[in-house]
Amino acid sequence: MTQLLSQRPDLKVLSGDDAIDFAILANGGAGITSVTANLLPDLKKQTCP
Repeated sequence: MTQLLSQRPDLKVLSGDDAIDFAILANGGAGITSVTANLLPDLKKQTCP
C-alpha cells in the first residue's frame, strides 16, 4: 500500500474491515468505515487516532 500511495499521493485508502484498521492507518490510510464503531463507539475511538 505504501508503494501505491507514493505513486498516487491523491489516492485515499480507507479500511472497511475492523481487523485491519490499525494496519491501514499505520501505513498511510486516510480513514476507516467501521461496523464496530456503531456498536461500541467509545472503544473504537480509543483504538483509532
